Amino acid sequence: MCDICDVSFTQKQRSRREVAKAGLASLIFAGAAPALNLGLVFQAEASERSPRVIAGKLDIEAVRQTTGTARQLRLGADADQTAFVIGRDAFLTDAGFEAEVEIAENGSVKALNIVAGQLLSVFEPIAGRETKLQLPNASASIRGTGCFVDVSTDSPLNYICCCYGELAFQESSSGDKQHLKTSYHSARHINEKGDFMDPPYAVPLGHYDDQLVALERRVNRTPHWQLPNNEMQFFAPEAPRF
Repeated sequence: MCDICDVSFTQKQRSRREVAKAGLASLIFAGAAPALNLGLVFQAEASERSPRVIAGKLDIEAVRQTTGTARQLRLGADADQTAFVIGRDAFLTDAGFEAEVEIAENGSVKALNIVAGQLLSVFEPIAGRETKLQLPNASASIRGTGCFVDVSTDSPLNYICCCYGELAFQESSSGDKQHLKTSYHSARHINEKGDFMDPPYAVPLGHYDDQLVALERRVNRTPHWQLPNNEMQFFAPEAPRF
């Protein structure tokens, strides 16, 4: 079982772009530098400090360094089934994905600000490590968790699933604190107020068990979940191509 994802919520309704900018400030992202193509990034930086693309196409733009030796990048996916690795963390996304990432000196992901699109992530469980996750209407701290997020541009509801791990969050409207312990896919909708709600279905949306296995395999791990009857239940329409 992984450590805890501690979640707090924004109190005001703001546009995704405004919240994204606020997220940049909270994650200490600032000041754009000239765009770099993937080849130049690999030539200019050590590979452990850059996303290693294993499927699809990932656009990478450097952001001016502002926090010691951490490195900030803007990411965008132009193709479905785009998979990449940063350090010992692995990710899968589709076309339309936009995010900001802060990479620590040791090559691990320190912070993620999801602007739009879907992202399936597996993070290395390390004692004391914390990865910050910013969504348009929520923020979280993640440790060693399999996690899926869907930031929609067409709906006021966003979606988050702890595929395995623990999630602690506080309702913004009521102030109630809740703790979710997850061994196998527990999902929530997040409304514009930052309140978490149970989705009206019992199956995970937009992500699958075989994708999690493929991502973990890319960083030499296996999912730390508890499968019903020791069998995976949800399979992608097409087998993972990475």
